[in-house]
Amino acid sequence: EALAHWQSEVRLQVLQWDAQAGLAVQATGGEARLSDAGVLSVAIVPPSAATLSQQAGQVYSAAAQFRDERRAEILVQVTPAMAFWSTVLPLHPERHRHTFEWITLAIACASSVVLRLKHLLACPRPREVADGLSPMLLTPGHGSLPSGHATESTCVATLLAALLSSDPANPDAALQQALRTQAARIANNRVVAGLHYPIDSLVGMALGEVLGQRLVAAAGQALPLPGRHLDPNAHANLRHGEPALLDALAALPPGGGAPVPVARQPSLQWLWQQARREWGAA
Repeated sequence: EALAHWQSEVRLQVLQWDAQAGLAVQATGGEARLSDAGVLSVAIVPPSAATLSQQAGQVYSAAAQFRDERRAEILVQVTPAMAFWSTVLPLHPERHRHTFEWITLAIACASSVVLRLKHLLACPRPREVADGLSPMLLTPGHGSLPSGHATESTCVATLLAALLSSDPANPDAALQQALRTQAARIANNRVVAGLHYPIDSLVGMALGEVLGQRLVAAAGQALPLPGRHLDPNAHANLRHGEPALLDALAALPPGGGAPVPVARQPSLQWLWQQARREWGAA
């Protein structure tokens, strides 16, 4: 009951605490692993030097093909790409303030997890691998894989597709595809900018799907949550561009292992109900 009385910034701090309850990230057996209540959720294999060298060629190619036409878009997307979700959905911060809180929460949770994984994997950026590659932006002072923009944007896309569908466990296919395509463009723009390899985007999008589904499940919606094992070395020849990225994402093998348990959080259930009402749902 108290949640409705707090200002948005305070409420989001409370919600993020609840949203990340039970999560742990650690290095085990040469992999970076995300676990949920002690059950493995995502395992990521570090990329080899050979994989990064091969992927650097795609970074050159992406810059040559798209940088001029996407320069303004890339600059705007340095910060969270709130406006870009409004090109897919009729979002407005005054009419959908609880939906915007969900977007902010998804970005915050995804960022917290992905930065810890980046730390454990310590993957060098493209400019550290390829001579003569000039990023169009200041290279962030942390590891390359997984891509934070890919993780965050896909987490948001997964969440919004469930939130706006009558059955969150089976989102509307057209809506889901539109949101996922937008996420892929945001992710690929970081490759065009010279900051990431295509494999960073692929691993980030796969991770973002898991984190988005986990938020939906924590909000009280029944979702199957199998684990993910991600090996970027199996995608050393992945090309840049949204079509190649989306095809590779769809072709990833399904997760195995025990279903990942997600504890329902009353605070997230409350926010889910508030946001659903903004879209006319009971």
